Amino acid sequence: MTRRRALLFVGGALVVATGWLLHATLFGRPLRETHLQQRIAFDLFWDDPDMVARGGIGDGSFWDRWSSRFTDNSPSRTERLAARKRRLLALLRSYPLPEAGTKDRLSREIVDWYLDSEVSGEPFRYHDYLVDSYGGAQASVLEILTELHPLGTAGGAEAYVTRLRAVPAKVDGILAGLRLRADRGIVAPRWSLEKVEAEIERFVAPPPGENVLCTTFAGKTEATDGLSASRREELRRACRREVGESVVPAYRRLLAEIRALAARSPAGDGVWRLPDGARYYAHLLRAYTTLELSAEEVHALGLREVERLGDELDLALRQAGLSEGTPASRMRGLATQPENVFPPGRQGREQLLRAYEDAAREARRGSAPYFLELPTGEVEVRPVPPHAEATSDAVHGAVQGRRMLLFVNTHEPEKVPRYSIETLVFHETFPGHFVQRGIQRSLRGVPMIRRVVPLYAFADGWAMYAERLGGEAGLASDPRDNLGRIQSELWRAVRLVVDTGLHERRWSREQAISYFASVTGQPDGQVEAEVERYALQPGQACAYMVGMLEFLSLRDEARRALGPRFRYPEFHAALLDDGPMPLPLLRLKVQAWIAAQGGPHPAAR
Repeated sequence: MTRRRALLFVGGALVVATGWLLHATLFGRPLRETHLQQRIAFDLFWDDPDMVARGGIGDGSFWDRWSSRFTDNSPSRTERLAARKRRLLALLRSYPLPEAGTKDRLSREIVDWYLDSEVSGEPFRYHDYLVDSYGGAQASVLEILTELHPLGTAGGAEAYVTRLRAVPAKVDGILAGLRLRADRGIVAPRWSLEKVEAEIERFVAPPPGENVLCTTFAGKTEATDGLSASRREELRRACRREVGESVVPAYRRLLAEIRALAARSPAGDGVWRLPDGARYYAHLLRAYTTLELSAEEVHALGLREVERLGDELDLALRQAGLSEGTPASRMRGLATQPENVFPPGRQGREQLLRAYEDAAREARRGSAPYFLELPTGEVEVRPVPPHAEATSDAVHGAVQGRRMLLFVNTHEPEKVPRYSIETLVFHETFPGHFVQRGIQRSLRGVPMIRRVVPLYAFADGWAMYAERLGGEAGLASDPRDNLGRIQSELWRAVRLVVDTGLHERRWSREQAISYFASVTGQPDGQVEAEVERYALQPGQACAYMVGMLEFLSLRDEARRALGPRFRYPEFHAALLDDGPMPLPLLRLKVQAWIAAQGGPHPAAR
């Protein structure tokens, strides 16, 4: 063989080998587990533009190319995704376990737990309602377009109009998913479908130019970089055309389906009414809490916490000079005093937004001593769009890149207690979700799935812990704010009772509302919205209190073991610096950290 032929042969072999390695890494079984873990997020999310939008990872990144599309909600995509998860879990488990105590082992255990939970839920992949009055797919489309779609660049503005053209296909997938679920006896409660019907009627009523999708686009593109005045006007005309010719007709088709579905809704409010509802609920409790807790155990925990916090609230109210009536009635009376709420109308809405802005600034300043480092991004306070006010929470945050968008429901400012704001800010911004998510997004040397994986007991448990930390650290500016903090914690304890009451004990919606109101003293509208949320998102509300109690337990353990050597910044780094993980793994990690600080080994405690 000549030298030239030999070189050609070797070169060809290298090309073939490189191609095989590339194919194995991207589509088959990579040589190394770390390469598979790096691929998992792409495999799960490459056809999930809605997740990319909600996760805030598509603004100025590789994932920008997803910003002109929506996720397909059809059964065919659901089946493909389920098969993909099974395959990824099998591939992950085909590798030998990394050495115990290493970062690779921790990553393996986190990703394995997440995929195993997803695969375990496969029998219930159609048990979600898909369309309902709390964050259903029909509302997700509008949320993405009005709140989350990036419009800071000309490319973002062009993608917005393209995304409008994708709405009919999105609705087709929703309709297919709804019909399959209905054939299996899985339909949202009638009261929820009636609210969706009213929501869609409000959305399709205005002419295109006055539709929220067009008014949002027009307002946000005023300051879009790189967009000429003539092109801006062309896109606005295109937006009005697509809303009138594509979006509204698609939503009218969805509206007709919702009206027909109401007659097929099974009686009752909890998931016990669905096929195999008890097993479905047991799966959800494990998925959301990351613990092996039965519905009875969660219910009993809730009752204990309600009693403890009720006593704490009673004492705090007495110290504030309020001793007549139940704690709930006293809190209800406090919330009706003019000095404790905002004025109605435009003035109140503006004051409410400023109050959140001021509280977020103070929360950042006050949180700094408790962390080694805080996220550098800003908190941007915005009002909830008018079309979403009726079904939106009081406040919710969305991390977009390095900033947090804090959406405040300004619908009825005269019903918003001033003493509730700082606790909600601690929860959503500093030292809560924004800090935890900022650290998670900035993780280095870990697969992307760990930077985006949703583990609710960790994330929401941390946010609840942050509420307690903010109060203990003296970040609240008014003594009445402590009443808001206790009421907020009590409300999360009530969630444990109400969620399990609805889904395991077969409480009615009305029974749950009555119990909730009698314990917390929150406004009737808020109580109704909360109970409906728990009915439509079973199990998720249990993650908050369960997670918080674990964080507090770990803090108590670290304080006892380390005594005067306990320092908040290092402890919080131990909690957060590897991102979200199931609570049992978190406990093992923190116990190892305590031992490394010179505390007793867990086995010796």
